[in-house]
Amino acid sequence: MICQKCKQERELFTGKLCSSCFINVLEKRIKKSIREQGGLERNEKILFLLDESVESKITKFFFEKIYSNLPLKIDYEKKGSENPEFSGLFDYQKGEYDKIIVPFTSEKVINDFLKSLFENESFEREKRINFLESLTIEEIKDVAKIKNFEGITNTHELLDKIEEKYPGSKHSLLKSIKILES
Repeated sequence: MICQKCKQERELFTGKLCSSCFINVLEKRIKKSIREQGGLERNEKILFLLDESVESKITKFFFEKIYSNLPLKIDYEKKGSENPEFSGLFDYQKGEYDKIIVPFTSEKVINDFLKSLFENESFEREKRINFLESLTIEEIKDVAKIKNFEGITNTHELLDKIEEKYPGSKHSLLKSIKILES
């Protein structure tokens, strides 16, 4: 198959782009998303939250690709049995860090927002950068295949059912969340 961007004959992802073009397009989307979330500036103190998921591996891959030349003070916190689900995330937000990078996709952001809405809780994102916010689970799976990342991919069944019945609803929900936040 021929890539729609570079016109080379290669294996295609998402049915249209070769692996290098696909990674470049996602990198641009991630950069834009991070700028919209407040961006990263030189010498900021960053807390980078990781777990064993594919999303964490992809977050780290793109972070190193995009910000390798920006001087940042980075602390890594691994989720494990002592810290399931990044339970201290909101405590970190009040702490000593300028920004907190989390490996959350658009589905995770939407899921957290809907959960907070239905449970009448606050939805705080201050200091938090959802690094993969502009990517879907399908795109995450393609990147994992390209980079041979193995691990658990977090799924959100309710959102998948909504998306199947009403295509484009995930992006619309994320857009609505951003409008409500501003």
